[in-house]
Amino acid sequence: MARTTGRIVISQNVEEMLTLASKVYQKHQEVGEASPLTSLDGISWAVVGPTIEQALAKQKEAEDYKSRMEQAYRERDLYTPAIKEAVTASRNLLKALNQKNPKRLAEWGFEVDDSAKAAKTPKAE
Repeated sequence: MARTTGRIVISQNVEEMLTLASKVYQKHQEVGEASPLTSLDGISWAVVGPTIEQALAKQKEAEDYKSRMEQAYRERDLYTPAIKEAVTASRNLLKALNQKNPKRLAEWGFEVDDSAKAAKTPKAE
């Protein structure tokens, strides 16, 4: 029978890693004093283990906030096209009214960049 060195993957996904930690901790508790994990140097599952459920709860809370954030962005995006159009039209009108002194648009909150544009570099072929 051939031995395999098989990879033991620990997910980079936090929720999956926490779920795995919960399973390891549960098995460690089932085995009790005979658990080989009691001999870990500098790591105590008696300390780390109880924090896993708290971390999972915070993970679920974060996912809820993420879902609520995404919903808020979708709702915000319903308003932005009309607002952007109003801001652009206002800029255009104010710029036309202040052709000789466009810096006056700063009074309206616009950022006026009067620096010279950089020359375009030709594309190398």
